[in-house]
Amino acid sequence: GAPVVVENNMDGSFTITAIDQTTDVIVNGTQGELDQVGLLNGQAITADYDTVTIGQGDTFSDFLADIEAALDLTGSGSAFTVAQNSDGSFTITHGTGTADASIEIRASSPANSLFATAISELQGELEVGDTSDDTDRFTVQSEIVFGTDFEDLEELAESITDSLGKASGAFAATYSESTGKLSYLNGTGGSDLYDISITTSPTNQSFETALSLSDEDITADDSSLDSTYFLRTAESDDNLIELYTDSGDWMEMTLGDELAIDAQVGGAPVLTMSTIIGTDISTYGELAEKVEEALGLDEGTGVSIDSDGSLKVNGTPGEANAVSELSISSSGNTVLASGFNFSELQEAADVTKSVSAIVYDSLGDNHSVTLTFKKSEIPNRWTWTADTGGDEVITGGSSGTILFNEDGSLAAFSISDGAPLSFEPGNGAAAMEIDLFAGTADSRDGITQFASTSSVQSTSQDGWGEGTLSTIGIDSAGIISGQFTNGITRNLAQIHVAEFNNPGGLEKASDNLYTASPNSGDPKVGAAGPAGGTAVSSGYLEMSNVDLSSEFTSMIMTQRGFQANARIITTSDEMLVDTVSLKR
Repeated sequence: GAPVVVENNMDGSFTITAIDQTTDVIVNGTQGELDQVGLLNGQAITADYDTVTIGQGDTFSDFLADIEAALDLTGSGSAFTVAQNSDGSFTITHGTGTADASIEIRASSPANSLFATAISELQGELEVGDTSDDTDRFTVQSEIVFGTDFEDLEELAESITDSLGKASGAFAATYSESTGKLSYLNGTGGSDLYDISITTSPTNQSFETALSLSDEDITADDSSLDSTYFLRTAESDDNLIELYTDSGDWMEMTLGDELAIDAQVGGAPVLTMSTIIGTDISTYGELAEKVEEALGLDEGTGVSIDSDGSLKVNGTPGEANAVSELSISSSGNTVLASGFNFSELQEAADVTKSVSAIVYDSLGDNHSVTLTFKKSEIPNRWTWTADTGGDEVITGGSSGTILFNEDGSLAAFSISDGAPLSFEPGNGAAAMEIDLFAGTADSRDGITQFASTSSVQSTSQDGWGEGTLSTIGIDSAGIISGQFTNGITRNLAQIHVAEFNNPGGLEKASDNLYTASPNSGDPKVGAAGPAGGTAVSSGYLEMSNVDLSSEFTSMIMTQRGFQANARIITTSDEMLVDTVSLKR
């Protein structure tokens, strides 16, 4: 089918020159190998006696017919027949006539050794009534690129038609969306196609297998061939009778088949649910709904069809609701059982959260109490259990329930046996009772429930271990507080303040002490603080309470007396020095 220029040579031969590199080429297949021969850009094919014009779109059959017409002009007195063989080769038959013929068909300008080898059996003398030996097999080779020549199966069918149509004008490939198959038809009037192969680069064995074109023959007598199924991910609206496994096997579900759904929930078998295809259900989505119903799961969320086409079961939270041994089966259908081979993606587990608190007994020894909260399958309801984890023996109040309102606030916190949480410490201390405060009903001052990651903590407890006094402090009210090594701060005592009507009338006793006198009045003793207008300052030096002017005067007199005495000593010293000098 390549457009060419055909020139008549002076010696009676003709030359065919290809002028379009983009068209398909005639290819010679030798021992399974495909080699390009002839009709390349700038390549010439020459035959004796006449010129042949090959039009764009001509097939291999047209090419042979043109050669036959040219050979009939040799002047041998008889007609020639150029016939295509079923294997893609061709022969030349010299009918009855007056003279033998000398046949030479050659590729020239430039020379093409592959083409010459392919038709070598045709060259030379051909007697009247004889048929030449077969040429080598001629095939058609074409390359199509995904993303450039085609992007879907319909375009792939068109590309295959364009490629193989060069070898047989009656060939057509079509894609049926309803069957998911490619169909290949070689109609009457075309050329037989043999050893059709489509290979991929890089190799995609699954795709090549699906095409079903591997060394296949399709003769030109309305012969047809179908590919295998091209499968896509199953969706909710797909019919059950059209489902396949991920390995490409039809699941063999037909109208009237009875499907049995079996499973265990929490280790106990559920009642087998039976459903009939075409009567009860028809689509994949309806099967998912039946599985939900059989397992007692929430409608629309319990069972879903995943993006990869698999059936996904989302069980109710909690180990008591664990789904196991789920199967969908039909009598005698082994493919169905293997297709619905359920595997566990996540092990069922209870939704729990724990918190621990340290409490102290009458001896100051500590004990750890752990509360574990578990979500119930009943909305807005949790259960709780208490455990000490040691040698303690719980005697009551070890479990209960928590109910929440629709707004997340606490509705009720209850204890199963109605008794407070109590246990024997086991170390000789008195039995302990723990008052659990979870919050005020209908409020959010304690435990709450919201749509977020669970967290719980113990905010306070009023028990303490053994401690010794470490530091003492005094506040402005005179209260003496002690801080102990266990973190407790206790008020130990309080300093009282005495007030006098006339503080200046107090009589000095000694040092910094004073006593009441008739002039000062009787003391009024009470606690310091804003009510009495007094305060105690701890850690301060006491300010001097003497007459500063008098004290300064006394200090100056003392200083002057010291200076006078110092002068007397100096004068006496000078007199003694002079006396010693006179003696010398």
